[in-house]
Amino acid sequence: MSKTGQNIAIAGAVAVGAFMLLKSSGGIAAPFRRVLGIGNQTGNPVTGYDKVTEILNQALPAQPGYAWKYYSDGTSISPEGNYYHNGALVWSPGG
Repeated sequence: MSKTGQNIAIAGAVAVGAFMLLKSSGGIAAPFRRVLGIGNQTGNPVTGYDKVTEILNQALPAQPGYAWKYYSDGTSISPEGNYYHNGALVWSPGG
């Protein structure tokens, strides 16, 4: 087999392996499937917490709210790293 033929065979084997990994029903593929949003493992995590999505913050520099992160469960994170839930401070990086 020529060098080009070997390279094609190796690339094909890698592609088939990656496809099988992503299509498997669990095991090592589960984290990748969850991150990629593939399959039935994407709803609520095993821990029972609801799926949370980030709400786009369109504030520009020098506008109130700039650099804050907002989430659909009522969580917000300040530019300093303070975590709030429904407006109440729940964690601060300073302790």
